[in-house]
Amino acid sequence: MSQNRKYFKLTPGGKAEAAVNEFTGMWQEAKSSAAKFSEKYSGDRILRKGGRVLGLTFKDSPPDGWKLENREYSAYRPVKKHLPEVYDEFKNILPTPSAHKLAELLGVEPVWTDSLEIHFPNFQYIGDLCILDQHVDSEIPEGATPLKMSEYWALKEEQ
Repeated sequence: MSQNRKYFKLTPGGKAEAAVNEFTGMWQEAKSSAAKFSEKYSGDRILRKGGRVLGLTFKDSPPDGWKLENREYSAYRPVKKHLPEVYDEFKNILPTPSAHKLAELLGVEPVWTDSLEIHFPNFQYIGDLCILDQHVDSEIPEGATPLKMSEYWALKEEQ
């Protein structure tokens, strides 16, 4: 637990819960998009950076027409000149939504501190209950009820 965070219970059917559900849906859709591409081309792992897919790793050698994109992870991507359709599929893999997107959906701004740190909202599930956590100086999103720290820890202990 960080001393600079505060926790909120989301109102069932409220705006904050809808925002988290939309964000989670976007995340799942992006994950599924990359997984389908990887499976179609026999990829072993998906390498992402900044939400975008950089390439795939392969247990064996990559298919013809793929080039090394990242040496550290041995990730490959299709080459447009050799595999234009595969390249277009690759470029159309959905990116994972960013922390900026979650803040936007919640209708809050990230918090910049004096030490030039940026803090975004986050969420976690404790059982079936979605708990939002944000920097102490953040706005309270519509549909979120502040939790006392004792209430938060009681929920964690019940888990």
